Amino acid sequence: LAAGLAGLEAFVALRLGNCVLADLPLDMDEAAAMCRFCREHEITLFLSELVWRGSTDLWRPARARLPREECPSREQINAVLAEAGEYYGGRMTIGEAGGVLYWPKDYLFREAGAFRALPPCEGMLQARKAYLDYMREFIAFERQEVSDGPLMNVDSSLVFRYHAEAGIDVLCHEALPGDPHRMQAALRGAARAYGKPWGTHIAMGWYGGVTMDELWLKRWKTSVYYCYLTGSEFIYPESGHLALTDHQTGARHEARSPEMLQARRTLREAVQFSLIHDRPGGGPKVTLGLVSGYGDGAPGLWNPWAWGQFHDDKWLAGPPEWGWELVDQLHRREDWPTYTVQGEHDWSGQPPYGQYDIVPIEADLECLQGYTCLVCPGWHTMTEESYAKLRAYVEGGGRLLMW
Repeated sequence: LAAGLAGLEAFVALRLGNCVLADLPLDMDEAAAMCRFCREHEITLFLSELVWRGSTDLWRPARARLPREECPSREQINAVLAEAGEYYGGRMTIGEAGGVLYWPKDYLFREAGAFRALPPCEGMLQARKAYLDYMREFIAFERQEVSDGPLMNVDSSLVFRYHAEAGIDVLCHEALPGDPHRMQAALRGAARAYGKPWGTHIAMGWYGGVTMDELWLKRWKTSVYYCYLTGSEFIYPESGHLALTDHQTGARHEARSPEMLQARRTLREAVQFSLIHDRPGGGPKVTLGLVSGYGDGAPGLWNPWAWGQFHDDKWLAGPPEWGWELVDQLHRREDWPTYTVQGEHDWSGQPPYGQYDIVPIEADLECLQGYTCLVCPGWHTMTEESYAKLRAYVEGGGRLLMW
């Protein structure tokens, strides 16, 4: 579909929902018209990144690298965004920054201008500080030089808690790279710990499958409803619902192809479902919390080095990082001959109430006490504060399991 206002008009005509991800054009008149349109039609507007990743160059939506003085001023951008009023949801920043931790090594050393690898560190807490400091550089530039918030991340790993601590306002998961069960749990746990709104950006165009076949379409439908069940406050597809080119065959599926018609039908049906079926306030009931320890740098996908530290084999995944792999068993039934499954019923593969949170140890005691059981499967740097919170949690009747 067309960009700018014409694209939003088509979005409404196709009845694709009440939130949208869009590029902000360099033409501020066009941008203001887009924001007003979203307010008038009660569409929550999320904006893609204006700044090229790993740099301070603008204007990414135009695929141009421009010096700051050749772009609209901070005051002009703020005035435009104000036109959307309460329907401005936020602007992406530090997009996929968690890749510093989860990308393969070659990704981090292959091109200038993208996020760079963290400096070599000697300990977990030094690496934690290095990552937070790095993220804060970009967030500060965005606030001081580009526009006010809300600023939104988009990431595929377990590091949402660090983005919240660094100053991100809205947490967003790029779903399907990695295990969505684990990542949605980490996102929801971080959002509850830091009191942040959160949602899901479904990367169907890249990770839904290399060919748009029947399983692609089923995976698309499952992903939308799964995000709804996990409590995502907003859900939108990155691509794959308007037009798509198969990565394997090169086949092009245009807007009116049978595949695209079915993909959009799925989205419209999900929108209608969400309008009819209410969800509990505050998200789904979760009583099991998996505690992510202070300084834990396991990304949760692809990269076997903690904190993206490639310079020394001591950073290769060990028992603390392997603990997160064991979490997958929460969704897998034990084999029927397994003698450790005892009692009247086999409850394996079924977390209490169906879901769990991955909650950072930085959460306050009240947040931790919202879980009847806490499990610590990964790295456990025990600061005095975290030790005191866990002790108070147990003394208050909570159950604690150190993996």
